[in-house]
Order: sequence, then structure tokens, then C-alpha cells
Amino acid sequence: GIDGLCDAALSARPIPIDGAFEINDLREEIFSLYDDGLPEGFSPGWVNLGEHYRPALGQWTAVVAIPGSGKTAWLAALMVNMAISHDWKFCVFPAENLPAAQYASLLAEIFLGLPFNRGVHERMTREELDTAIDWLHDHFIILNPSDDELDLDSLLSMAKAYCLRRGIKGFVIDPWNELDHKQPPHQSETQYIAHSLIKVRRFAKTHNIHLWIVVHPTKMAKDRDGNYPVPTLYDASGSAHWRNKADFGIALYRHLDDDQKPVEVHVQKVRWKWCGKIGLVKLYFDKLTGRYSEKSPYGEYMEN
Repeated sequence: GIDGLCDAALSARPIPIDGAFEINDLREEIFSLYDDGLPEGFSPGWVNLGEHYRPALGQWTAVVAIPGSGKTAWLAALMVNMAISHDWKFCVFPAENLPAAQYASLLAEIFLGLPFNRGVHERMTREELDTAIDWLHDHFIILNPSDDELDLDSLLSMAKAYCLRRGIKGFVIDPWNELDHKQPPHQSETQYIAHSLIKVRRFAKTHNIHLWIVVHPTKMAKDRDGNYPVPTLYDASGSAHWRNKADFGIALYRHLDDDQKPVEVHVQKVRWKWCGKIGLVKLYFDKLTGRYSEKSPYGEYMEN
């Protein structure tokens, strides 16, 4: 009847629009965040760095460093820390540190805290190495694609397979400039990088992983003392989008004239304040084991 028709019209709800959320639709999710807390990310394994930088799932980190700053060793140590602490599994494309077996030896050193090669110091035993290989097998997949699969889409496709097969939580591309960049002729480099980083963000969110990309800075001038300045994400080669689109931004800086000085980890961007804060953290690198620590392995060290 007429009354029923009027009631139906007055009580009708609009058809939902895909991809749009009215606030009342989010009420339960908002209260869940209120009760359980916002996702604060995961400890990187160093207490001092954890105050500034806690990688979260569904996000990605841009790492910028001048050559020789130890970015590969630092990322390897970070992954080992997170695999031990949180049982994360990783895909890693260490383009400048292949073959894969040699890169695995670096991971074994960090895991055991013992050198791999012969030398004046006691090295890991075969039994210890065998144990390390078992552990590494459970936590790492090293990518070494053929020359025709070095583009971003191919790497993401390989990582996707391991998201489904092994449940990886982290993916490292080290470095960006070793990829085969199939830039369309109608795009500028800035446009190409922006489009690529949108793919990276979507991949991290879709597969609920954290993704790290190492990018080299543009050519930098030395200061009057002959030292390079600390790079920023705006110095990253190709585009300011490395700064604009990253969830986290880190610059690594190593004093090349003194191995005993700490490596500086400059946390330059944190998109979500509950995952960290901007600041400087110092870590000491032990060449013998590939490990980074908050205390100097050389004893008390006083900087000028």
C-alpha cells in the first residue's frame, strides 16, 4: 500500500560506492584501533634505532647512501635481526653482491657472529655453518633473475610467488639502479619513478609486507675537508618522489676515513608518528662478523 511504499522510500539506504567509506561504516574498525592500539611497527633489533624506526607491514622504506657506506651490510643485519626476533621471512635481490652463495655467506656471518673466511681469527665450523644454512633456508630467498627479468614488474612477480608460497614479510631491492628500467618514451624519469613507486606501495599493501629499496644519490660534492655530506632523500638519483612517496626514509653515513667511528643512521622521514620519529642513531660496525651494535667493539671511543 501507499504507507508501506512511503516507509520503504524513507528508510532506503544509498547503494555503497566501491572504494569510498562513510565514517559510520568504519565505526567498529575505529573502535578496534582505539582498544588495541595503532600498529606501531616492528623492532629493528637495536633499541636505540627502535625509538626512531619500526618498519610496519603494508609500508616501504627508501634507503639512500653514498657508495661504501655499508648499506648492504646494514640491511642484511636488519633482516637477520627481524628474522630472529619476529620470525620474518625475506626475499632479497642483492644485485651488487651476487652470486647468491656468497651473499648467503654474509648472512651466515651475521647470524653466527663468526667470520666465514679463513684468517687470524677463529672462523665458524662446518657444523655451525650447517646449522646456519638450515636457519637461513627457513628465512631467506635470494633472487638472481636472468637478464630479461631484471625489471621491476618481474621482481615483484617473483616476490608475489614467495608471498603465497612462503609467507614472506619483507622484500629488499638493493639497489634500484641495477634494475632494467623499461621507461616508456613518453614518460620523463620523474614520471616513471612516480609510477614505479605507486606500484611498490600497492604491492606492499596488497601483500601485507614491508619493502626496502636502496637508491644511490646523485653525484655529490665533497666539503673543504674532502668528505661527502650526509645525503638526503632529495639527493636520491632520479626524482624527489623518493622523498615524497616513501613511508620511511633513511640515509646511512659512514666516516670513510675512520672505521672505528660509528655509522650514522639518519631517519629522515616517518609517515606515521606511531611508527617512529625523525632523528639520528649511531651504530658500530664490526667488520669481522658483519654485525652492527650500539656499543663500540673497539672499546671506549671518544669522538673529537
